[in-house]
Amino acid sequence: MSRRKPRKPVQRGPLPTRSARLYLRLAPKDIALCRFLLEARDNLGYLTVLDRSAALLELVHSPGQEREVREALEQMAEEFEFTLLEQGKER
Repeated sequence: MSRRKPRKPVQRGPLPTRSARLYLRLAPKDIALCRFLLEARDNLGYLTVLDRSAALLELVHSPGQEREVREALEQMAEEFEFTLLEQGKER
C-alpha cells in the first residue's frame, strides 16, 4: 500500500485577492531550464519573460505557497545562477 501525503493546513482568514510575484534575473540560456524546473515542482507558479535579452522573469505564485516557492528557488540555485529581485529591488 502506498502512504498518503499529509494534508496541507487549511488557510484561515480572508482569501488573498492577488497573486504574489517575485522577479528573477538570470542568463538568457537558463530561461528554459528555470521554467522546466518550476513546472516539475507541481506547477508552483508560472514564469513570464519580461525582457528576453536581459533575461528578466516574473514568477507569479499563490501567496499561500511562499515557503514552497522559496525552497524550490534555493534548490534551483544549485543548478544555475540567478538574482532574486523583489518588488523591483535587488536582494
